[in-house]
Amino acid sequence: MKVVERKVAALVPHPLSHEIFGELPDNEIDDLRDDLEKRGLQHLIEVDIQGRVICGSQRLRAIQALGWKRIKVHLRDDLLDENDVREHLIKDNTNRRQLNPHQLYLAAVELERIYAEQANLHQRKGVRCSTEHMGRARNKAAADMDMSGAHFHRMKGIFESDNDEVKDAVASERMSVTAGYKAVSSNGRMRSQRPSAAKSESLRFQRFCAEADRFISFLDRHRPLELPRYTEEAKDKLKSVSKEIRRWK
Repeated sequence: MKVVERKVAALVPHPLSHEIFGELPDNEIDDLRDDLEKRGLQHLIEVDIQGRVICGSQRLRAIQALGWKRIKVHLRDDLLDENDVREHLIKDNTNRRQLNPHQLYLAAVELERIYAEQANLHQRKGVRCSTEHMGRARNKAAADMDMSGAHFHRMKGIFESDNDEVKDAVASERMSVTAGYKAVSSNGRMRSQRPSAAKSESLRFQRFCAEADRFISFLDRHRPLELPRYTEEAKDKLKSVSKEIRRWK
């Protein structure tokens, strides 16, 4: 990690920030802007090697409102893998912000996916992993979000059900997670064990985007000329994706 100077106009938040944590209300951004105007930037924004803001997207909003042109940032060139970037982003936001149940659920689900992928990667490399790392990605993700595995299970039951009324009530904290789980259950069994078709499609698209981000990050770190054996395969993959996208029109 090193300190570099960047143009404010060139900084963009990592999309995961909005997907999980959303945006602070305007009045809180106004307070943050006033604080920055009085005291300056006390905690530098962090960006990854692609120039995406991974810590400080709300500070960036306040800085943009102030009209600042250039700022110093922490360049996290130590976070080379997309999963490492996403994990760091989630944990930083979790430490800095008060999250509602839906945000906690989204963060835990993403961490669960990351830990499972990391375990699979280690397995393919022949690295021996702990039982927790290999078989308990869900519990590890729950613990990192300061909840039990059982509580995470209940949250999954709620937010992966098709009961929008209960989901909204739990997300806004008008209903507890325990009460919400009971509301979407029938005789101890979930009415809807699987996400809706739209939710499943959304999750598949998010996984595709994550894979694309990792692929782009890989190519950025290893230029094709450095990897002649992969150059043609990379081109074929890009052509295939481009062809599929053109079919949507």
